[in-house]
This record gives sequence, C-alpha cells and structure tokens, in this order.
Amino acid sequence: MEQGNSAQKTAPDITEEHTSRLESIISQRIRDKAFDDVVRKFRQDETALVASYRNKTRIEVEQSVRKSLAEVYEDKFQEAQTKEETVGGSGETEVETYIDPATEAIDSDMKVLFQKLDALSHFQFKPTEVGVLFTPLS
Repeated sequence: MEQGNSAQKTAPDITEEHTSRLESIISQRIRDKAFDDVVRKFRQDETALVASYRNKTRIEVEQSVRKSLAEVYEDKFQEAQTKEETVGGSGETEVETYIDPATEAIDSDMKVLFQKLDALSHFQFKPTEVGVLFTPLS
C-alpha cells in the first residue's frame, strides 16, 4: 500500500514539548476556571402549555367530527373569500402584485437571449413562442 495516497490526517508526534504544552494549557484553564462544561438548562413550566394545547386540539377535533368534510372545506373557502378585498360592490377581487423593475428587465433580457440561442440552433430544440396578438376589451 502506498503512503502518498492517504487522505487521512496523520496523528501528531507525541514529544516532551507537545506534552508540556498541553499540560500548560490545561493548568492555565484550571487556574482561570475556564471549563468547557455544559450549562444545564432547566425547563420552564410546560404543564400549562401542554394542557392548553391538548384542550385546544381536543376542541378542534370535536368540532371537525361534527362537520362533514364538505362543510370543513366550505368554511375554509369562505374564510379565504372574506380575507380578499373586494373592489366596489361588484365582487371583483383586487390582486396587488409588485414586480421589481430590475426583475422585469432581467426577464426581458433572458427572453431575448433564449430567443437568440434558439435561432442559433435553428429552432431544432424548441419552437418559437406564440405571442399575444390581441387583448380583449372588457
């Protein structure tokens, strides 16, 4: 077996100098009372927390048992609908999306770059994307 191909770190040579240096470090830590002991952590009073969690889950389970699955989904859907803001009284929801101008610029530059790469490959790998020809007026 060749010794040059070993990926393991070699053990240090134990000499008098190495031993004395370790002893001086240990004795200095003892003098400074700098021990690497684990600091014991005490648990806080978790009994009240666990009891409240158990009661809460029990109440939720009891309520969900009384309802059918369709009613549970209906309630979740209604909660989601009430959270959305309505514009005017028409019932249309307003969706606010913020797109960073730098992100838009990067997206447009990437589309141009990919179109040029596709053109260099003679569109063998991907057909051209169909753009929007018209926008409906409402």
